[in-house]
Amino acid sequence: MRILVASQYYRPAYDLGGTVTRAVAQAEGLAKLGHQVEVVTSAAASLKERFNWRRRVVAVGGVRVHYLAINFRFRKVQIVPGLPRWARSELPRFDVLHVIGYFDFLGPVLSHCARRRGLSYSVAPSGMLLESNHQTTHKSLYDRLAGKRMLIGARNIVFTSPLEMERAVGYGLGTSKMVFIPNGTSPPAGRTSWIARRYGRSSGCNRMRS
Repeated sequence: MRILVASQYYRPAYDLGGTVTRAVAQAEGLAKLGHQVEVVTSAAASLKERFNWRRRVVAVGGVRVHYLAINFRFRKVQIVPGLPRWARSELPRFDVLHVIGYFDFLGPVLSHCARRRGLSYSVAPSGMLLESNHQTTHKSLYDRLAGKRMLIGARNIVFTSPLEMERAVGYGLGTSKMVFIPNGTSPPAGRTSWIARRYGRSSGCNRMRS
């Protein structure tokens, strides 16, 4: 299966939050299970970095990582101007998109492009929906303009806690698309990934989009 993992940050930007660790573990874990995995992320390497115009593709940990240039950062949100063009040219190569994180730029753009192409995608908010309990103006605006639409259009939403699942009910999400997978260790050898079980092991897109 050809899987694209989208994370606002990726290695070596470990100081930018726990989503980096989750993204690395999931991408490299899926690759070890035999899937063809690629990651798209921003080129930010640290919290101090506001601009980075160095776009590059690097193979690390059995995963091909696309680092896209950033031209602005609002708090911890990186703006990646080349993402829409990248998505139009690269998304057709994949069978499924898996978005890690919620309050960022990559998720809404990629999920929008995926919906237009009929490509199935999943979202793992990684605890960020709980931050909505203390809404700020910009987070409320994000919810209305992009966040809820991304979640509603997802085929599956992966939660790491029951509390976050309860929070998701307020977004009008059906429980049938909710998947509860707590943070844990690497799966036992030979265990089929939840993505493969949900979407099927065929590399063809038709089976996944049915």
